[in-house]
Amino acid sequence: MNQTLHEEIRRESECYRRDHTNYVRTYDTYFADKKYGPSKWRNKDSLSQKQAEALFQFLFDFGVMHLRRMKDEDKKKERRNLRENVQWALKWTTYLAGKSIADVDFNEEVETEDQSMRIREVMINAYNAAEGIGARPTMTSKILHVINPELFVMWDEKIIRYVGTGDTASGYVDSFLPEMQRLAVEAISDAMTAEGISDEDAVKLLTSCSHPLAKVLDEYNFMKSR
Repeated sequence: MNQTLHEEIRRESECYRRDHTNYVRTYDTYFADKKYGPSKWRNKDSLSQKQAEALFQFLFDFGVMHLRRMKDEDKKKERRNLRENVQWALKWTTYLAGKSIADVDFNEEVETEDQSMRIREVMINAYNAAEGIGARPTMTSKILHVINPELFVMWDEKIIRYVGTGDTASGYVDSFLPEMQRLAVEAISDAMTAEGISDEDAVKLLTSCSHPLAKVLDEYNFMKSR
């Protein structure tokens, strides 16, 4: 019997959590950290040096490979850059608070400090800020996900090839995220039809692992792209 989309996404997410327990533990531990984790700083405009170091360690443990290949002196420089990049990104992501991958309107206009901008433009600015000096696409998407785990779906080189988008800010915002939204909306609709439930309960079903839908989609992409 063929699986429906929501069943396939749940299955791949379960396989990810079964086969990659170290990544799951790293993710859950960091997000549950009440002292240095993202819940302490994501809604502010800055983070402390210790919080930046905790973020760096999360990225390192979560498989950002270019960090693992760095010499110790380069890691110190990257830690400094990371804090600055994240603080610049926070200036943009504040305009995206409350947005999620399933319902964000990329063309919605928001009033920033200086001008009216579309959501997609704000996202591109946030991506470029998180990318900063030396961050690569995988790391950049992870930083954005940490800041807003309901909205930003992570990617890496294999996922980029699997989905078929460019690895630039525009590729992420104009191609990858809309494709993730299409997948999310289709999965929610599929669950509603198959299970006879509301859209809210469909999201709860897809996220029964207690990870946000944007993370579940990442787990699905990770398994499908390997």
